[in-house]
Amino acid sequence: MGSHLVPARTSWLRFDLVSASTRRKYDAAIINFMRFLSYMGWVVSERDPLAADLIYEHYIQFLFENGQPKAWSETFLSAAAERWPALRGMRAIPRAWRAVLAWRKKEPPKRATPFPLRVVLFLIGNFLGRANLRLAAAVAVCFGGYLRPGELLGLRRANVRFSGYSRAILTLEFTKSGQRRLMTEYVSIDDPLAVFLLASWLDRCPLDPGAVVFDMPYSDLRARLRACLAAYDLQFFGFRLYSLRRGGATYDFECHGSFDRSVIKGRWQNIATARIYIADARAGLAALQIPALPDYGLLLKELIHPYESSWLV
Repeated sequence: MGSHLVPARTSWLRFDLVSASTRRKYDAAIINFMRFLSYMGWVVSERDPLAADLIYEHYIQFLFENGQPKAWSETFLSAAAERWPALRGMRAIPRAWRAVLAWRKKEPPKRATPFPLRVVLFLIGNFLGRANLRLAAAVAVCFGGYLRPGELLGLRRANVRFSGYSRAILTLEFTKSGQRRLMTEYVSIDDPLAVFLLASWLDRCPLDPGAVVFDMPYSDLRARLRACLAAYDLQFFGFRLYSLRRGGATYDFECHGSFDRSVIKGRWQNIATARIYIADARAGLAALQIPALPDYGLLLKELIHPYESSWLV
């Protein structure tokens, strides 16, 4: 009886660590791969890893030659590792992994350009000017907490706790690094402007502890950000939602200069990772030549008076 219970429980735990959106991607990847197998007349078997490795390699080459996104190959290998656990990792399928690595070298990742503080303040002021407190608060919180877009949109009222007027503590559930470490993560928002905007927006949100703070689709948030940037000819700089995390981490590091502090707040695995991340972002910022933008500094200072924000010095 016990021998039947253990595998079932282990399978449930493994499944539970994969988010719903990732699960949908995995399912789609397997469906597409099965269509490929059917067309080619091939069958994958864990008992023949050499043949499976060749099939995987052919499929990755097929994706590349048909102009599919590079991420499809990586998603496919992750999904296939769940479907056929014995065919997991470089040792089991070396040819397939070499094909993915070759694709990565041919198409290096296009990192989001980090937002300079000046652009962040412009976005906050612009959204407030349009009476869109939700977006203004979202931008400030994402920048101030180095949040990934998914973490921002997953925040619930119960995840937010205030400590005075200048600090908010956010509980981050089901984060990328948190799921890897099997732990809940926390991050603090320490600038009075971001804290004020977050508190002001929460005053308008439902009182239910489970209520989503920024209840809007990812696509809607992205579209509104793009529209605001495009209105001032900022759409060609490579800014994306993830630019808020990269810009926030860079600005904060330049304020305190401590990689130890950055690792904790950014929730990276180690200092070496933080060094690479921040060095790359700083290089990206140095190359930017942002045109003149409306200055909302005075408006924002009056908004949080008598408190002072380091963002508005």
